[in-house]
Formats: sequence, C-alpha cells, structure tokens
Amino acid sequence: MMMMTLICGGAGPFQQLNAEAIEQECGDMSRALYKLSKAFSDQPAPRNVADRVRRQIEKFKMNQALLNVICNPGIRDRHWKKVDNVLSIRTLLFLLFYPR
Repeated sequence: MMMMTLICGGAGPFQQLNAEAIEQECGDMSRALYKLSKAFSDQPAPRNVADRVRRQIEKFKMNQALLNVICNPGIRDRHWKKVDNVLSIRTLLFLLFYPR
C-alpha cells in the first residue's frame, strides 16, 4: 500500500474511508441544506450560508467517482503503479482536492 500512503500524505489510507457512506451523507446534507434555503427564503443571511455550503458539497460530489475508486478495497499496489504510470500523484491529488 505504498501508493496509498503517499496519496494520503500521512493522514491515513483512503481504504479506511467508506465511499458509499460519504456519498449518502453528502446527499443527505445537500437535501437538508436545500430545505433550509427554502425555509430561510425571507432571511438573506442564513439563506446565503445554506446556499454557499450546499454549493461546496455539490463541488465535492463531483469527485465522488474518483473517491469510489480510491477507496475501493480491491485496489492493490500493482494497480497504483499502473495509475502512477499514466498520471502523476500530483495530478491525482489535484483532481481529488481541486475540482473544476
């Protein structure tokens, strides 16, 4: 799991994350924030906060497919070596943490 350690930067392997649970939680939070935004329709400040956080969650969700792959327990070191041959680790980190 050499590549996993490099990607995590010492924060722990991605395999310990549950990508499905993260996806579910993001969906739940997004729906709750949408409802809050509607409830605060007559109060601009709280509505703006709910909208801003919801947009951040939506940006994060753009990376869900990549997170599903990275968190896959079936990914082995040989797979990471193939990924590294195609992409640099910097590219992979950039795609994960800096979505479009």
